[in-house]
Amino acid sequence: CMDGKKGGNETNCFCCVNLQHWRNRRGTESWFLVYSPFPVTLVFTLYLFIVALGPHLMRKWEPLRLKGLLTAYNLALVALSAYMFYEVRKKDRLHLSTHLGGGGESFPCLSQQMARVCWWFFFSKVIELLDTVFFILRKKTEQVTFLHVYHHGTMLFNWWAGVKYVPGGQAFFIGMLNSFVHIFMYSYYGLASLGPQMQRYLWWKRYLTILQLVINSIHLIPPSPSLRHVPGGGVQGVNSIQKEIMKTRII
Repeated sequence: CMDGKKGGNETNCFCCVNLQHWRNRRGTESWFLVYSPFPVTLVFTLYLFIVALGPHLMRKWEPLRLKGLLTAYNLALVALSAYMFYEVRKKDRLHLSTHLGGGGESFPCLSQQMARVCWWFFFSKVIELLDTVFFILRKKTEQVTFLHVYHHGTMLFNWWAGVKYVPGGQAFFIGMLNSFVHIFMYSYYGLASLGPQMQRYLWWKRYLTILQLVINSIHLIPPSPSLRHVPGGGVQGVNSIQKEIMKTRII
């Protein structure tokens, strides 16, 4: 296997390289907010300060309406989610997923493109921290529950680890599902932000909740066996950790 061939056929290159080399091939090591755990940890620490101190600071202020800002914010996230879903589906149609789990040199440009999409999945989790900020500014602190904060925190660090260590493989599938449900979720929020007159068009909220639970359950499906060939179990280890965290969110 050391020469990358077996019986005259090219084999999965991941049986011949270590995890560090695999990660560097995809060039994510120096990417914005990915190169070190400190920037993303700093972002989340600031987020926790806002969660802890924001409601107290807002006591002296009237709730902010933010109607136009919220509409633009939600529409932007609908567009971003749709873009990410489209990009993953486009690569999937090229049967690239096989090569992202291993043998990425076969399609270096395409696998790099998928790694960039995975980075956008991660960065969207940074943007989505603003959900909580808007709740606090509007004095809707009943929405800022432990589960809400826990969800945003775990998704942020899950995707940071995914982009840094395994930008491809099972990550593309999880991101595709997440983007799909977020298209509908932020569409709902965008319509709701337009005012009470939109309530009659929001009858499908219960179905959105069901969809979210179904997607979360699908996340628990074990990763493809093709992801288990990286030395040291790096990919499988990251996916196993993500699966256990997902279980806690469902429970």
